[in-house]
Amino acid sequence: MRRMWAAGAAIVMCLMLGGGPVLAQEASGAPSASAEPVTDFVTGTGACRFVEPGMSVYIDGGRHDQAGFACDWEMDDPRVSGPGAGTWNVGCWDGVRVCLYWGDMTISGPEGTWIGAFTGQDTSTLGELGRGPVAFQQVLEGTGAYEGWTYLAHLLFDYSTMSVDGIVYEGTPLPWEPMPWESPSPASE
Repeated sequence: MRRMWAAGAAIVMCLMLGGGPVLAQEASGAPSASAEPVTDFVTGTGACRFVEPGMSVYIDGGRHDQAGFACDWEMDDPRVSGPGAGTWNVGCWDGVRVCLYWGDMTISGPEGTWIGAFTGQDTSTLGELGRGPVAFQQVLEGTGAYEGWTYLAHLLFDYSTMSVDGIVYEGTPLPWEPMPWESPSPASE
């Protein structure tokens, strides 16, 4: 039974990290099946700044901002190091101390570009000031030499430096669908 569970878990992880088995090149030149997908863990920092005059509007008790930004990424993996740019959007609601962030992002690595999006939220009550540490999640797809690779990362931003932990893996981003709003909770079953 444990072998069946372990085999099932391995299949799920393989599918989560990019689909089927990854082919590795043997010395003879013939491809061989590898049981594990190619996955690299990455860590580093990004120094980010706003580059366009932003706009800020108040609608129904909430502040909505938009601006362009640029970052310089210093990662322990050169593929995800280099200059980056994107669009920064934020929506903050007065009296709730919550800010949500979203936008697009590109990172220009030495042999290709990563293109995708990010979402995030304030992680402290400083959200009402737009100055709290912000946690982001990003999903970027590779182009050029990185075609067929995905870069997933968690970023923590203190409005000067981003600390980054993530993975670069061979495969496309995982498909997902939001749960229906009326899903039963485990307590109600």
